[in-house]
Amino acid sequence: MPEAWDRARDASATGPRPQTSGLRVVMTRCRNTVALLADYLEHRLPLEVHADLERHLGACTTCVRQLRTYQSTISLLRSLREEDLPSELRYSLRSFIDTHSDCN
Repeated sequence: MPEAWDRARDASATGPRPQTSGLRVVMTRCRNTVALLADYLEHRLPLEVHADLERHLGACTTCVRQLRTYQSTISLLRSLREEDLPSELRYSLRSFIDTHSDCN
């Protein structure tokens, strides 16, 4: 799972490279998993990374819980209408999107 995950994670500029001993490797892999969830759900990972991530998810209940939480959050956010948000939050979100948009 190693190098392909590292390349995918590094491409999105997150976290350190995995350590080489026991629990630290598992924890780093789990951190890498969280960093890849959005691309995983959007089917934007290279096939090798996608397959490695699925193997990890098949063995790691912690990461599966994180994936389910992430999916629920996305579903909830997609169900919101703009008018459901307080005006201050709408303004903050618009400012954030405008600031971080690729179109700027």
